[in-house]
Amino acid sequence: MYSPPLLRSVGIQMRDFLISYAGSLAGVATVFGLYLLSAYSASKGKAYAEIWWLPGWNCFRFVIRNMHGDHPLTDIAYRAWLREVRPSGPGSSVSTFVDAELATGHRILLPTGNDYPVLCFRFETKGEKLYFVHTDKMGAPIYSYEVSEEFEKVVIEYSVKVQTWKLLKHEIRRILVIPRLSEGELDVLQYLSSIQDRKETLVPLMFGEAEEIKVSI
Repeated sequence: MYSPPLLRSVGIQMRDFLISYAGSLAGVATVFGLYLLSAYSASKGKAYAEIWWLPGWNCFRFVIRNMHGDHPLTDIAYRAWLREVRPSGPGSSVSTFVDAELATGHRILLPTGNDYPVLCFRFETKGEKLYFVHTDKMGAPIYSYEVSEEFEKVVIEYSVKVQTWKLLKHEIRRILVIPRLSEGELDVLQYLSSIQDRKETLVPLMFGEAEEIKVSI
């Protein structure tokens, strides 16, 4: 069938446009998929935190891990506090948070093969009362807080940056908590107090409360 030159030209232009559009979509999808994969990888293994009981120093250490990392961590900022909750009542329809500052700081660069202690502590019992004792990383006491009925949790928030493949930059922000009670109603603080006579061990009772990961080039 004969097609006028003008129609053939329009058809060619439309075909080229569709090919170009499909190529652009494929490129965008590839980059977006790379970002998602990179963010997922960061959420599982980069700049994660752990709590260890160290009997040699008689304290727990909350550390940002880079002992086995592949890249340096930069621009580490952190803050830790205790939170009590005053319940709502007459004259106040909402609960009130009462926070006690524990630690805050900043680290410019953390090389591979290093961990960074953010918060160190232990528990002590005096009579029938349990105390949260904030310490330095050598176990020397800084301040002691009574674990009252209003005591809800220990909160640690931190942010860190890491660059991978000399290309992708991750900005990672997390809030982790040590609650008074776990979802199974385990008294976490009493449990932590009970394992202080054990050998060096990783403590599993820490929970993520919020996380944000940004990926850029």
